Amino acid sequence: MTGDVVQRPPLIFASQTGYLPYDSRHPANKEIDARSTQFNVENDQKLALEAAKPVVIEPEAEPELEIVPEPPR
Repeated sequence: MTGDVVQRPPLIFASQTGYLPYDSRHPANKEIDARSTQFNVENDQKLALEAAKPVVIEPEAEPELEIVPEPPR
């Protein structure tokens, strides 16, 4: 890195509501927050249903064994 520091102008947000665009209290964000909350509730319900289901593990089929006679001594 060099010692030169470039000073950039600050970002300025203009708002009619007095809230910054990323503030959750902004009126436009209320609908987005409501949808996000509903989505999270639905996902939690789905996960609870999945967790309540019993897990069945099917055993693997045993391979067919061939009986080989002992060799003569």
